[in-house]
Amino acid sequence: MHEWGPVQSRKVLSPGIVSISTASHGGILVEKQLNLLIPEYMRSPDGAYEEDVDWSIVATVFPNAFTKEERARAKEILKNYVPMAYELYYKEVIPPGESRAKDETAFKILHKNDYLGLAAWGDWHSQVPPGQVVVFAGRGGRTADYKLPKDTAYFVVPADEYDERSPFGFVIDEQRHPRIDFKG
Repeated sequence: MHEWGPVQSRKVLSPGIVSISTASHGGILVEKQLNLLIPEYMRSPDGAYEEDVDWSIVATVFPNAFTKEERARAKEILKNYVPMAYELYYKEVIPPGESRAKDETAFKILHKNDYLGLAAWGDWHSQVPPGQVVVFAGRGGRTADYKLPKDTAYFVVPADEYDERSPFGFVIDEQRHPRIDFKG
């Protein structure tokens, strides 16, 4: 079943729905028959829904096991982090700016051929000019499995411009941000 470790506490939320915590993590366990009531596109095969995001699926499908506040929070979590499930379940399209995950996907698609910042050094570093930031960037950003892209380079960017970056990363403008040799 789940691999969160030995159970330290357990609370029955509703018959067949149990919240557990362990030393390392926790979540909600849904017994097999109830788990089959969760739509397949968001169902965990083993009935284990971790405490950070996945619990929102259980709260969405079994609202009577949760408080009004928990249900509202679950809806927001689902919208922000599992937008496809949200859209299918609620039968509504999430507009731009209302789902972090959906906006991040759009950002990555838009900038798939651009250099995206992966790391940065401020002017506290001896090789960085005052008021500047050196940005280590990779074409398209990190891969889906969080590996570095093959095409990487270092660029100099004004610090105030870097400070205004998107929550999804800094986009290098190769016309304005010069490449440099840098030994971080």
